[in-house]
Amino acid sequence: MKKYLFLLFFLVGCATTVAPTQTYSPENGVGETMGFGARAVNGLYKDDIIISINNEDVLFGDITLWRLEDNLTGNYQGRDVQAYCYAINDHIKTLTKHFCTVYIEGNKVVKLSF
Repeated sequence: MKKYLFLLFFLVGCATTVAPTQTYSPENGVGETMGFGARAVNGLYKDDIIISINNEDVLFGDITLWRLEDNLTGNYQGRDVQAYCYAINDHIKTLTKHFCTVYIEGNKVVKLSF
């Protein structure tokens, strides 16, 4: 029985959820089109959140059982990038659902869910 419990905890600690990539093109047509992605590495009490722009990891944070939201800040090509992330736990049997709204220079660009 102990062996199965250890395996269960090991597998739960190794799960990763990934957001489908979303693209953003500036409304005024000036600037590059960017691809946004996110992933959560699910742990027993903490999920590590990583947000990428054009396949480059830019923002890092975590969501814990006692703090289901986080504000992430970083920089991409000299521009300020922020994300407000929160999590929802539906049931103990399912993985946590994560949602992040990403802002560049204070402008909302995408909302990721994973």
